[in-house]
Amino acid sequence: AKEEEVRAREEALRTEKEAVISRKDEEIETLKRGTAELKELSALQVRGKTDEIEALIRKVGDLDERLRERESELDRKSEELSEARTNAAQADLVPTLEAHIEELKKMLEETGQKSSEVETALKAKEEEIR
Repeated sequence: AKEEEVRAREEALRTEKEAVISRKDEEIETLKRGTAELKELSALQVRGKTDEIEALIRKVGDLDERLRERESELDRKSEELSEARTNAAQADLVPTLEAHIEELKKMLEETGQKSSEVETALKAKEEEIR
């Protein structure tokens, strides 16, 4: 009877031990699945962050492109302004130049008249001499 009791007890302990091992195996499997799921979520988060970072990089690239376009436009406007200033300065000179041209024309006319007078006087002297 004692032997029977010892065997029954050993059997109960073996059954309990197997149940504990089975529960522990299930817990280990659950932890493994949880760990795998966490890794997947982490990878998704990393991919999400990577996508966000790539989107930000593209946005920065777009902004950089627009900045270069604006700088180029600013350079063109600066050149146009410089040309406009040069043209304005030249336009300011036009009346002065026109006045000088008029003076030169008058001087030419006077010189022409004097030349004509000298020529006439010279012809008159030639006539006198003859």
